[in-house]
Amino acid sequence: GASKKVATVTEKEFVKTHFEKFNSFCKESTGKPFVEIAINHMGPIKKVLQQTKNETMKNCKLECNIALAKNAVINAHSQDISYSKHNRQRLMTYFNKSQSTPKRVVTRTPLSEKDCQSSEQFSEICDKLRNWDATDKFSATDIANQFNIKRTDATHKIKLLALDLKANIPDLKIISKPKSTLKRFTNSQVTMPAPPNCKKLKKQEKELIETNVISGGIPCCPLPVTYYKNGEKYEKTATGRKFSLLEVREKLLAKHVDLLRLYPDNEISELSKEDILNLLSKVAPGSISDFKDCNLEVMQRKLKLFQRNRALWVWSDHSVLQGYGLVLIVVGIVYDPLVFYTDSELAESHKTKMNVQELVEQGEIYIMTHCSSSSADQAGLTPERVACLDTLSDPITTESGIKIYNTVRFFKGDKQSAWFEAGIQRGGHYCCIACDCHTSNSFTNFTKAHHSKLRGFTNIQEKATIGVFGKIPNRVYFFESLNAEELKREQKGEPLFEKFLCQA
Repeated sequence: GASKKVATVTEKEFVKTHFEKFNSFCKESTGKPFVEIAINHMGPIKKVLQQTKNETMKNCKLECNIALAKNAVINAHSQDISYSKHNRQRLMTYFNKSQSTPKRVVTRTPLSEKDCQSSEQFSEICDKLRNWDATDKFSATDIANQFNIKRTDATHKIKLLALDLKANIPDLKIISKPKSTLKRFTNSQVTMPAPPNCKKLKKQEKELIETNVISGGIPCCPLPVTYYKNGEKYEKTATGRKFSLLEVREKLLAKHVDLLRLYPDNEISELSKEDILNLLSKVAPGSISDFKDCNLEVMQRKLKLFQRNRALWVWSDHSVLQGYGLVLIVVGIVYDPLVFYTDSELAESHKTKMNVQELVEQGEIYIMTHCSSSSADQAGLTPERVACLDTLSDPITTESGIKIYNTVRFFKGDKQSAWFEAGIQRGGHYCCIACDCHTSNSFTNFTKAHHSKLRGFTNIQEKATIGVFGKIPNRVYFFESLNAEELKREQKGEPLFEKFLCQA
């Protein structure tokens, strides 16, 4: 039962013993101690290791650069940022500031024959600089473009050549500006990978649009635009972009396919009256009256019709950007609990809280183009929109084969768009879309507006087209040339022959 003593060897003793054995082995085999052998070979070994490390890091950097370049446009679109903001983020994240940039001595040489296409071209440039007229404005960029010198530092080299030739160019100075440099990896001269700059990003985006990887819409609504550059007036034709309504509907369906309450035909045929009424009482109690007095077959047909018909809303807004009038038209889906799942239903199935209506009613860009708020300019969009509305009766099909239909139900936007859409007077005392009350400060008119019957678009359209003038096609202002008496006759449908012959 006596405890045995265990011999302990310290770490220093262990290393010392084994090092002495290894050192004696090196002396016997090579005639040199281990330390001398290590010193002679450590330099080349370190060099090889550093080269391997640099090559590995360069390969990784190349792969990262390719990945960043491929995903740059997608990342910029997903973050919804402008080109200038992308450039600011790029400089801030991947580049050193000018204060912290290490100073590097870069020797730049003047332009030489090697930088030009021929010796004759170089001689022409030298002669041009020697015989420069001091009254002319000097621009090294214009000279580089004139002689087609494609170098990143061409302007700097031309200025250095002008200084060497002592050209008669006033105020010719070369100011070295501090430039930001890419950040480097720790203990390495290899720079970090960085996303492409704005110029490369625009080029990549253009290629993706041309190859239909990114949908940029189709050109629409050409409009002459005037702009000024260096005090001179220029004109060009600007075209807007339009995504077809069918394409927008398919996008919205792909986004909402997991939120749709779509029953296949075989499941609907198995539902009883009680099942349909229970579903309606939970999600759409206001629709029970449309189903209650129907037989089972009609109820099933109505449920299928309601669930497979999505209502669309259209939103239009005018704005001014840098002196140009622009209009943006967005299309979205109206949330209906009979068509889409409710928040509580998705919370039970996905175990997460989400606002279904907020997800469903996010719109998609339909048209964006140059357009003022005048009725004449807004009428230029009518052919484009009518062409898309003609395809609204065509259904879109889900992956499971269920056909979905859409109906335009609501329009919203600023006053100019709403007035034009409803086809009513712009401004004035009768500018309300829904009623015909006089918009004065009178208390009587105010109370009348709350009790008057709202007018529908069909009712307004019937009143506008009841006479002769309202039926003349391609007119924006129907009755601007008619006086009060003639308007009364127009509303009665009486023909105004003299006016009609002048205006037709």
